[in-house]
Amino acid sequence: MFAALSVQSYCRKMSTVRLFREEISLLSRNEVIDSRREVFKSITGDAFFAIKWWPHDIQLIFWRKPISDHGTFKLALVLLGNGCAPDLILISRWVLLSQFWAPSPSVGEKRATQVDFILSNHWKN
Repeated sequence: MFAALSVQSYCRKMSTVRLFREEISLLSRNEVIDSRREVFKSITGDAFFAIKWWPHDIQLIFWRKPISDHGTFKLALVLLGNGCAPDLILISRWVLLSQFWAPSPSVGEKRATQVDFILSNHWKN
């Protein structure tokens, strides 16, 4: 279900907004939970230190459902700043999967647009 893509192929094949519209927004509750579990396993212990070693405020943001715009930005900065390889698209999937619990689907699209903006600016530098 979850596959790592290179930055270039990700940009060519699918924007975060398209990922949200065509894949994540169509998932059932159980599929969202299973996907979050898979992404979590990739993030904690594989891509980073175990989450228990993260700053407490970042842990709270990480587990929030849905993750807010401020939380998305802060989480992306922390993960990218601490070595999250942008080609693993972990940030996008985790944030977008949390939007399942948003009051409106438009919130998920807004968050997807924000993640696209953050990642495109990160890749420029």
